[in-house]
Amino acid sequence: MLTIEQESEILQISHYSEIIIQILYMHKALSLIKLITFAYIIKNGKYDLYNSKNTKELTYRSISLLSGNYSDFINNIKPILKSINILVSNQRIELENSIVKLIHYKSVLNQMYEKESFIYKAINDSKRMSDRQFLKEVITNV
Repeated sequence: MLTIEQESEILQISHYSEIIIQILYMHKALSLIKLITFAYIIKNGKYDLYNSKNTKELTYRSISLLSGNYSDFINNIKPILKSINILVSNQRIELENSIVKLIHYKSVLNQMYEKESFIYKAINDSKRMSDRQFLKEVITNV
């Protein structure tokens, strides 16, 4: 019989798996660090604080949503990585040279954000930033 902590971890991993599949379904490929960061932001649901009309500094605005959540962000990295590992082992996604790609999906269950939303545009905007610069901004904001 599972403990409450185990059940909670299973639910968290399941939710992150769904988020990761949706991100990759909409964006095709994303670096590991960006995927981890945006999966956490989407799970927390605070990305709707900004609207998609302003197109300046979208990546920086999205990273600013991490501000003050250091311990929670760090605690969520483990289940995100477990989700990625499960998806890789089930051949749903591919991880090569720190780039994660969707290789097989059945369907996206819950559409968490639209193509015209702030978070969609922020993820696209982040692709123009190097992983090193992105990680510096994450560390600065967390």
